[in-house]
Amino acid sequence: MNVDQSAHEPTLSTPEILRAAYERGRRRLALVRSVWAVPFGVFALLVLGAPTGLTALITLALAAVFAFTQNAGRSVGRGGRVGLLFGLVPLISPWFVQSTHLCCVGGACSTNCMQMCALGGLLAGVGLALLARRDPSPPRYAAGGGLVMLAASGLGCAALEWGGLLGVGAGLVATLPVLVTTPARA
Repeated sequence: MNVDQSAHEPTLSTPEILRAAYERGRRRLALVRSVWAVPFGVFALLVLGAPTGLTALITLALAAVFAFTQNAGRSVGRGGRVGLLFGLVPLISPWFVQSTHLCCVGGACSTNCMQMCALGGLLAGVGLALLARRDPSPPRYAAGGGLVMLAASGLGCAALEWGGLLGVGAGLVATLPVLVTTPARA
C-alpha cells in the first residue's frame, strides 16, 4: 500500500513563515550584538590585569545576558543597551583609581578599589533607574539594564575577585528605591 506522505505534512501559512523569518532575524541580530561584550573582557584582562578564568566567565555571561535582552526587545532590549553603556562607569572606575596609585590589586590597599566598584555601581544604577522612569515599562527596562550592567561592571571589578563583584551588586541594589518609588507612566 502506497500512502501519500504529502497529505500528512503540515503546511505553514504565509504569516507563520514571515513570523519565523522575523524571529530568526531577531536571534541573529542578538548574537551579532553579543560580540559587543568582547572589548569589555579584553579591557579587563589587558588594562586591569583581571584573572583570566574569571574574566572569561564574566565576559561569556555578559555576552549571553546581552544577547538575551536584545532578543527580548522592547523595554528589555532598550534597558540592555543602556546597561551596557552604563556598565562602562564601574568597568573603568578601578582603572582610574589604579592609575592614581591609590589602589593596588590585592593586599590592604584593595579596599579603595572595592569602594570604587561600589560607587561606580551605585552611580550607574541610579542613572539606569532614572532613565527607566521614562520608559513605558520601567521594571522591564531596569531588569534588562541591571543584568547587563552587573555583568559589564563586574569585569572591572573582577581584578578583586568576588569581593569586587559583591561591591558592584551592593551598589546596584542600593538603587532599587529609586525604581520602586517611580510613578506609573501614562
